[in-house]
Amino acid sequence: MTHPFKLKELANLCAGSGEFMVTLTTSLVATGFGVSLVPASSQLLRSAGVVYRPLQGTTPTMDLAVTWLPEKLTPVTQNFLQVARETV
Repeated sequence: MTHPFKLKELANLCAGSGEFMVTLTTSLVATGFGVSLVPASSQLLRSAGVVYRPLQGTTPTMDLAVTWLPEKLTPVTQNFLQVARETV
Protein backbone atom coordinates (compact mmCIF):
# COMPACT_ATOMS: atom_id res chain seq x y z
CA MET A 1 0.00 0.00 0.00
CA THR A 2 1.46 3.35 -1.04
CA HIS A 3 0.86 6.48 0.99
CA PRO A 4 1.12 10.09 -0.22
CA PHE A 5 3.35 11.01 2.69
CA LYS A 6 6.34 9.59 4.49
CA LEU A 7 6.02 9.09 8.23
CA LYS A 8 9.43 10.64 8.87
CA GLU A 9 8.40 13.81 7.02
CA LEU A 10 5.15 13.94 8.97
CA ALA A 11 7.02 13.46 12.24
CA ASN A 12 9.31 16.37 11.32
CA LEU A 13 6.27 18.57 10.67
CA CYS A 14 4.88 17.67 14.08
CA ALA A 15 8.12 17.96 16.04
CA GLY A 16 7.49 19.61 19.37
CA SER A 17 3.84 18.62 19.49
CA GLY A 18 3.90 15.63 21.84
CA GLU A 19 0.14 15.43 22.25
CA PHE A 20 -0.40 15.39 18.49
CA MET A 21 2.30 12.74 18.04
CA VAL A 22 0.65 10.44 20.60
CA THR A 23 -2.70 10.91 18.84
CA LEU A 24 -1.11 10.26 15.45
CA THR A 25 0.76 7.19 16.71
CA THR A 26 -2.39 5.76 18.30
CA SER A 27 -4.31 6.37 15.08
CA LEU A 28 -1.66 4.57 13.05
CA VAL A 29 -1.81 1.60 15.41
CA ALA A 30 -5.63 1.63 15.14
CA THR A 31 -5.37 1.38 11.35
CA GLY A 32 -3.00 -1.57 11.53
CA PHE A 33 0.42 0.08 11.23
CA GLY A 34 2.17 -1.84 14.00
CA VAL A 35 2.73 -1.17 17.67
CA SER A 36 4.03 1.76 19.69
CA LEU A 37 5.26 2.83 23.10
CA VAL A 38 3.05 5.62 24.43
CA PRO A 39 2.51 7.28 27.82
CA ALA A 40 -0.05 5.48 29.99
CA SER A 41 -2.21 8.61 29.87
CA SER A 42 -2.82 8.01 26.16
CA GLN A 43 -5.29 5.29 27.17
CA LEU A 44 -7.77 8.15 27.61
CA LEU A 45 -7.89 8.43 23.80
CA ARG A 46 -9.90 5.19 23.62
CA SER A 47 -9.22 4.42 19.98
CA ALA A 48 -11.35 1.59 18.60
CA GLY A 49 -9.40 -1.64 18.34
CA VAL A 50 -6.33 -0.37 20.21
CA VAL A 51 -5.26 -2.40 23.23
CA TYR A 52 -3.00 -0.90 25.90
CA ARG A 53 -0.73 -3.09 28.01
CA PRO A 54 1.58 -1.91 30.79
CA LEU A 55 5.25 -2.71 30.41
CA GLN A 56 6.55 -5.49 32.60
CA GLY A 57 9.73 -5.22 34.64
CA THR A 58 11.52 -1.98 35.40
CA THR A 59 9.39 1.09 34.92
CA PRO A 60 10.96 3.47 32.42
CA THR A 61 11.52 7.06 33.55
CA MET A 62 11.95 10.37 31.79
CA ASP A 63 13.07 13.84 32.75
CA LEU A 64 10.34 16.45 32.86
CA ALA A 65 10.38 20.20 33.17
CA VAL A 66 7.81 22.66 34.47
CA THR A 67 7.30 25.91 32.61
CA TRP A 68 5.30 29.00 33.46
CA LEU A 69 5.21 32.70 32.76
CA PRO A 70 6.72 34.53 35.76
CA GLU A 71 4.61 37.61 35.05
CA LYS A 72 1.43 35.49 35.30
CA LEU A 73 2.26 33.62 38.50
CA THR A 74 -1.20 32.90 39.92
CA PRO A 75 -1.92 31.32 43.32
CA VAL A 76 -2.88 28.09 41.52
CA THR A 77 0.46 28.07 39.69
CA GLN A 78 2.32 28.76 42.94
CA ASN A 79 0.54 25.84 44.62
CA PHE A 80 1.32 23.56 41.70
CA LEU A 81 5.00 24.53 41.78
CA GLN A 82 5.14 23.92 45.52
CA VAL A 83 3.66 20.43 45.12
CA ALA A 84 6.04 19.71 42.24
CA ARG A 85 9.05 20.75 44.34
CA GLU A 86 7.90 18.58 47.24
CA THR A 87 7.27 15.58 44.98
CA VAL A 88 10.67 15.58 43.29
